[in-house]
This record gives sequence, C-alpha cells and structure tokens, in this order.
Amino acid sequence: MQLTNELAQEIAEKTTKITGHNVFIVNIKGIIIGAGDISRLSQYHEGSTLVINHQTRFEFTKTNSQVLAGTRPGVVLPILLNSKVIGAVGITGRPQVVGKFGELVKNQVEMMCQQSFAAELTKIRSKAEETLVHEVISGNINSMLIARGHMLGYDLNLPRVIIIIDLFDFSTFASDTWKKIKNPAESELFIQYLKGKIYTHIQAFY
Repeated sequence: MQLTNELAQEIAEKTTKITGHNVFIVNIKGIIIGAGDISRLSQYHEGSTLVINHQTRFEFTKTNSQVLAGTRPGVVLPILLNSKVIGAVGITGRPQVVGKFGELVKNQVEMMCQQSFAAELTKIRSKAEETLVHEVISGNINSMLIARGHMLGYDLNLPRVIIIIDLFDFSTFASDTWKKIKNPAESELFIQYLKGKIYTHIQAFY
C-alpha cells in the first residue's frame, strides 16, 4: 500500500489537533504529502529519508537540521504497515518537548493506515466476488473462472443453488425514511447502512 495525499493530510490534521504541534507525513521518497502546516506540503524533507532508509527514529536539533534540506527541529519516525516502511511521520518542535508524542503519534498513524488498508481490501474483494457471481450466472464457467473462484475461497466444481431473498416491503420503508429524514444524503446513507447490516446477517446465517 502507498500513502495517498488525501489519507496523509487527514491523518496529519487530526494528529496535529491532538498534540498541539505540527505533524507532517512524508511518502517513501521523502516528500511531505500531509501536514498540519499546509505551507510545507510538497516540500522535500531530507531528514525523513534518513529515517526511511534506516527504519528508525531520528531527533533533529536546531544544529543538525540546518544541514538537511527542508528539515526543522523535531522528531521523525518510520511508518510501518505489515512490517514494511511506507513513509515517515514527523512532529515539529524541540525534541525535548515533542519527543514524548513520538511513539503515540506513530502508533496512531499506523493504526489509521491499517484501517484504511483493510477497508480497501474489503472493497476489492467484494467487487471481485460480485464479478465472479455475474460470470457464474452467465454460464461461462471455464478453468480460469474456477481458478479465480479458488483464490476467493469458492469451489465452483460443487453443485450450488441460487437463493433470491426479497426484503418484505423494503421499498415502502425506504420511501418513509426519505420522508422522515428529509435530507437526501443522510437518508441514502442510512438506507445503504441498513442494507449492509442485512447483507451481513444473511451471510452469517448461510
């Protein structure tokens, strides 16, 4: 997984509010892609490349930061996902002051990355399963499709039965929800959330 600019900026803004100090995220190339101080976005942070290459925490003082491009006093730590470095997170300020936030911010960032990664994997798998079902229904079952089924945990050589479930009067419920909530976006979000919960219960039952 690669850190996206959107995810990095979201993480940087949230952790900056929590710590009260500027938090920034750099990608694997040492470019700042998320920062509480948006003026630093897209800048090269040479100090972070040391952290990424050595996969360890570095503290930068007023003296040693001056010889590294785009680097200010603070603490920088590697971001790990599944034991692989995907970037680094830094906190600007005197190391003696911001150092205590280092591991806390690192753990928070890694947790948010893990959640984002897991959600993306779930979406990809769901789409793959949907495509598999459509191809099975079309009747075009070949060795490649059977192999893809195995990769997703399904044995397409087994005899199967299609079950269609109709949710009783769901269209009326959806219409009533739209009228009650009134806000179209909130109504649709609630209906989709409910559909997801129903789908999960059906999956668990079968």
